[in-house]
Amino acid sequence: TTVYGVTFFGAKDQIKRQLKDLDAFPNEWISKAAAYLAKNTLACMGKIFTSSTEIQDWFTKIARHVAKHKHKSMSWVTPMGLPVSQPYFKYESTISAGCRNTKIKVPSPRQQSSA
Repeated sequence: TTVYGVTFFGAKDQIKRQLKDLDAFPNEWISKAAAYLAKNTLACMGKIFTSSTEIQDWFTKIARHVAKHKHKSMSWVTPMGLPVSQPYFKYESTISAGCRNTKIKVPSPRQQSSA
């Protein structure tokens, strides 16, 4: 999953699902345990896969910048010519544009960088 850029929230949800499947695990501890395990798992993976983690961090910074300053979702073309688009974003706010006072939805920088 780390190869695909799982976020803390995604890792926590995956671990939660696994803990729910364990009959002996107390339900009241599932959320806290999942958060603890996700945090530590991602920290360990970051130490093991340093180069991929650095690239992922760089992409995260770029995605935040594009969403915040350009008001667009991420998209690019791979070296093989494959177009890639990051469609996972929710609109955080609207801005007025043009003479008609038209509202334009602005992508959330947090959603762009954590998807």
